[in-house]
Amino acid sequence: MLSFDVGDQPVFETSLSNVSQGTTGKSGVTLEFHQNDDSEVALMQVCFYVPPTQEDGVDPVQAFAQSVLSKADIIQATGDAICIFWELQCLTPHSHYDTRIYPTFLNLRYKTSD
Repeated sequence: MLSFDVGDQPVFETSLSNVSQGTTGKSGVTLEFHQNDDSEVALMQVCFYVPPTQEDGVDPVQAFAQSVLSKADIIQATGDAICIFWELQCLTPHSHYDTRIYPTFLNLRYKTSD
């Protein structure tokens, strides 16, 4: 369970088993959640800003990501893709993506996400 508390009261809670993917950036972590097709409204993504620390050799972004993702139910893009488009140009968000189509999901990979 991922919980954020203010004082002694939880203000946000979510089960880490609902996390399907996580990516790190320079100063933050983005968590994506499994889709719930039966729900009218669903949390799809949360971005966390991780402030820098003074500790040598410890990257706080990587430490937070590893802590969360070790308990997550990560979707692995395994098996053969039905179709792959390399450097597909997209209008929104504006950039080039490698796109892989699998039987049950679509994987978009931006060059800086590696």
